[in-house]
Amino acid sequence: MNKYAMLLLALLAPASVAAQSWPPPPVGVYGCFGQRGPAAPMMFGLLDATTYANFDGKTGRYAYVLASGLLTMIDGPLAGVKYQRVGAPELNPAFRMLDAAGALTAYSCPKEGTKDPRKHPW
Repeated sequence: MNKYAMLLLALLAPASVAAQSWPPPPVGVYGCFGQRGPAAPMMFGLLDATTYANFDGKTGRYAYVLASGLLTMIDGPLAGVKYQRVGAPELNPAFRMLDAAGALTAYSCPKEGTKDPRKHPW
């Protein structure tokens, strides 16, 4: 399934999907797209179970809640930004960015195949 099909699945997934248990997200690059195309400032790469990098290669720590699929950037360049895992757990991982009130935004961030989050540019 191509990344645009995955993006469509993520955008159409209901918010109630978050009630299921989610596996840990795999390391890799999560390319974000908004209504106008790629959104580099929202993109992130998971380096390991607690560290992420932004599009520019700057790093920070994140927390992931298995029960809810909530990904929270703790510090670093994306400090305070939250993403909700969407879609079916067995599909390619995808997240939707949340706004300050915790509602889903139009930014969808599917995992970008086998891109290495430590090798920039993505």
